[in-house]
This record gives sequence, structure tokens and C-alpha cells, in this order.
Amino acid sequence: MKSLSVSLVLLWLQLH
Repeated sequence: MKSLSVSLVLLWLQLH
């Protein structure tokens, strides 16, 4: 799922 991947990336960016 593309949208899921995008959400994971955004979350990763917020954590780092």
C-alpha cells in the first residue's frame, strides 16, 4: 500500500 509507506516515512521523519 503506497499510502501506508508514506505514513511510515512521515512518522520516521518526526521521530528523527
